Amino acid sequence: NATGYRKEELSQLNYKKLVHPDYIELYTRERERAIAGEAGSEINIAFLSKSGKTLSLKGNISCHFINGTPSSTRGVFTDITLKNETEVKLKLSTQELKESEQQIQTIFQNAPDAVILIDDKGNVIKWNPRAEEIFGWNAKEIIGNYLPDFIIPKEFREDPRKGIRQFLNAGDGPLLNRTLEREVLNKEGHLFSIELSVSPTQVRDKHLFVVFVRDVTESKKAIENLRLSEERYHLLVNEVVDY
Repeated sequence: NATGYRKEELSQLNYKKLVHPDYIELYTRERERAIAGEAGSEINIAFLSKSGKTLSLKGNISCHFINGTPSSTRGVFTDITLKNETEVKLKLSTQELKESEQQIQTIFQNAPDAVILIDDKGNVIKWNPRAEEIFGWNAKEIIGNYLPDFIIPKEFREDPRKGIRQFLNAGDGPLLNRTLEREVLNKEGHLFSIELSVSPTQVRDKHLFVVFVRDVTESKKAIENLRLSEERYHLLVNEVVDY
């Protein structure tokens, strides 16, 4: 548990003791929307651990209803603290590349997520060890090649070069500086879920892009299993109440 609290302690905590003060208003608003029956949206938020450390989280809040009456709310969040810290470090190191090439190389090699550096044409320049693990191709196989040709399913490759040129040259687009979920291919041709974000950078007068990729297949399975378990639990409670 990233918060440092035991399960028994968490069950006794009011959410206002756990949510970072800067995010209580956001959490309260999303919670009230869920209780009102409105569809929730994914939010980025921060919690405070038992030791006082700030944790970056992403997820949503839902409400369970019994006979149309709100029964309980539940927040399901993924800890993205390490991911955010890595992205910040890598961006800072990229900006100072001329002075600290060894620093960025160390972060690049040890990043917990896949980090891919592409040029303004979408060709791969760097491909870190985690990218090799997630996608299956080693650096020698993919460096110098056009990234979408390897990871985007064929049915979504309709004129991909035009799309990426527009995105890279215009400096805006659906991927720039935001995190999106996508279905991509690995070397074996299997589809899996990732979170993807792209950040522009400039190195020695060259316009490059840092691609951050996280495999979220297992976390999606865990959330779905949690949802199913919760549904089974509430069905059982309803049966006992009806009895």
